[in-house]
Amino acid sequence: MEKLADVEACPVDRLDISQITPQLFHSEYRRKSRPLIITGALNDAKNWSLEFMCREVGDRKFPVRCYGPGHFNKPKSEWSKYCDYQEMKLADYALQLTSDYARKNNHYMGQVAIGDTSLANVLRGALGNISERCDMQKATDMFLWLGPSGHTEPLHWDCGEGTVLMLHGAKKVVLFPPEQSENLYPFSLYGSPAAPWFSKVYVAKPDYDAYPKLREAMKHKIELVLRKGEVLFIPVYWWHELSSIGKDFYTCSVNRFWRVKPFSRLTSNKLGLALYLSQLGLMTVNGVIDGLRRPADVV
Repeated sequence: MEKLADVEACPVDRLDISQITPQLFHSEYRRKSRPLIITGALNDAKNWSLEFMCREVGDRKFPVRCYGPGHFNKPKSEWSKYCDYQEMKLADYALQLTSDYARKNNHYMGQVAIGDTSLANVLRGALGNISERCDMQKATDMFLWLGPSGHTEPLHWDCGEGTVLMLHGAKKVVLFPPEQSENLYPFSLYGSPAAPWFSKVYVAKPDYDAYPKLREAMKHKIELVLRKGEVLFIPVYWWHELSSIGKDFYTCSVNRFWRVKPFSRLTSNKLGLALYLSQLGLMTVNGVIDGLRRPADVV
């Protein structure tokens, strides 16, 4: 299990929420597409212990990503699928975490919609403050990410502005700017085991023979540790990989996507633009796929 001290000093700006104004955030971070760590925004947030979550939504069923042992030990190009899914009560998944079953079998509760649960109510004040300070309007509600320490969610990009709220434990975050997309070898739109916003490479064990352009991308890699109580702003199209680290046996975070401003920042990636429109309900997912028939349309 990776320790906090193993990660280099963070090159990303760190600002207390009280220091942020809409003008500052827009001019220095959003328009310039720069990540930012926000502190002080979650001071009033509860301790997201397993007991707390089970008390609130323990009987609620959520999808669990079942990767299986060894899934991330083989080349991603050899995957038959991204993962399997299993519906499970949160209380039952908590037992998998405490018994170490989730870690051994690589089971992860990722991107679980909680906007209609009591868990979301705990964070609405903090997210409202972030929205006001940064002048951001939500594109989605909240998603829960709960899983064992040692787990890594693979390198990918998103079509919205993201905020990750760290509620328990810590995560190592690896970032690459969008300009490195070609050097990170995204999956093809058709006939691939993973979506085209995922990378084929393993950042921690780079294979430069198979992916020679990765050498250039690694020159632009940013690493940081996101600790409990901190919020990470990830600009649209930034590649990111999050690994649960630290001494505790599980980590918990919540994310939300925000509308992209200015809208012109979306147009550099046709696939991302189409997905963003589908996220807002302005286009269907099938419409996204049908509208992207040529490989040249994928960045």
